[in-house]
Amino acid sequence: MRADAKETAAQWLAFQAIREVEVGNAGAARQLSHVRWRSPRTRRQSSLALALARAGESTQSKAILEALKKSEPSNTFLKVYCSP
Repeated sequence: MRADAKETAAQWLAFQAIREVEVGNAGAARQLSHVRWRSPRTRRQSSLALALARAGESTQSKAILEALKKSEPSNTFLKVYCSP
């Protein structure tokens, strides 16, 4: 963030949220997931949706995935990997 690489920093936060939830720290994962999930990057949004789903926030996770599906209806990554 300090180096003005906001997209890269947000991607690292998404990865950190997944790591936190995998080791059982769902609260930290929720906090990290709420930092910037509205960014246009599909992979980061799908990573945050995964972290939220694993942390028990399925409603918000579904909302993120539905918004992604509407914005990118031909995205195979979303259809095959994320949505199921």
